[in-house]
Amino acid sequence: MKQQSDSLLIRINGMPQGKARPRFTKGGRAYTPQKTRRYEEAVREAALLAAQAQGFAKHDKDTPLEACVTAWFPVPASWPKKKRAAALSGALYPTGKPDADNIAKAVLDAANGIAFHDDRQIVSLTVRKRYTFRDDDSPRVVVHIAPMKTFAQLREEAVSDGQNLSDGLKDGDGSHD
Repeated sequence: MKQQSDSLLIRINGMPQGKARPRFTKGGRAYTPQKTRRYEEAVREAALLAAQAQGFAKHDKDTPLEACVTAWFPVPASWPKKKRAAALSGALYPTGKPDADNIAKAVLDAANGIAFHDDRQIVSLTVRKRYTFRDDDSPRVVVHIAPMKTFAQLREEAVSDGQNLSDGLKDGDGSHD
């Protein structure tokens, strides 16, 4: 039996997409555009596969969660060599569409019921847009969802890390005598 995972890492292959605004019929009824529905289905499938492979089980409904969403875009082939090199080195960021908040909205809405009970559990959200690092890297979205640490847990980690740092200095590692 697999060990249960506390966090979930999801990879959605393909060009990152944002959540499109609802459209309206002539009768005034709202509906989600087909392209958004297809993308959200792909996200749901990726989340289900990742949860199963990682032995992930949803946290309680009252567990606060943090999410990190990173959208990776290909560098346009039409760009001059210098600009492509800058993008591949991480010096340039994709500032065009889709908007970062719409990417997060599409992914988190689709992960509802799989990665968490409801996206209102997300109390901390980081969204990044980046260019892929190599020409052969494929466009994708990577999502990490984990329980939010309390201030007490963060303080304990900081004290522990500080203690480990001072232990290293006492042993002569990195001291400047």
